[in-house]
Amino acid sequence: MSGGATKQAVRELVRARMAALGDAAWNHAAEGIAARLLELGAQRGWRAWMVFLPMARAERGRDEVDLTGLVQGLLGAGGVRVCLPRTDWQSMTLEPVAVENLLTDIVVGRYSLREPRADLLPLALGDLDVVIVPGLAFDSTGARLGRGGGLYDRLLARVAGLPAGNRPVSVGVCVDEQVVEKVPVEAHDLRVDMILTPTTILRGA
Repeated sequence: MSGGATKQAVRELVRARMAALGDAAWNHAAEGIAARLLELGAQRGWRAWMVFLPMARAERGRDEVDLTGLVQGLLGAGGVRVCLPRTDWQSMTLEPVAVENLLTDIVVGRYSLREPRADLLPLALGDLDVVIVPGLAFDSTGARLGRGGGLYDRLLARVAGLPAGNRPVSVGVCVDEQVVEKVPVEAHDLRVDMILTPTTILRGA
């Protein structure tokens, strides 16, 4: 992948790589990433997490790590608060909402997103210790390429605007096939603090 590749070219490259992965590879990756996140969280004392769930649309090809097992493990751990993102479609922003049960607290919303129920109250971003961020592609500088909707770009911008002492760590998670030499970035694109794959941890810029 050349340094001058467009976002569309990177998306096509990474989607082709992911399409070649079977269910066993995706499941193994999810287990490895969950184990690494739990170890990192224990080391750093993360007690309030924001974690995404995969979309519910079964016919869609897999293009993101399924962190359901991680969420279930965190929910079973004492003293840990687990938040999932809920979309405000008027403002096109994400808000962290604490959940306690994946069976009763989650609904399938627009675009097959699995989100917290509307009656559950959101938390402030500054109350979080870590935000787990999906993406289609990442590079070793922490640059991230999403699907183009901008929801996580806006979230990362809000995180960056918090006082340093109240700013949660942003961690991009992906399979190794989603890491590229260089993600094309624009002025408004923000980097994550670190990137975690099943085999390595890459620090952001």
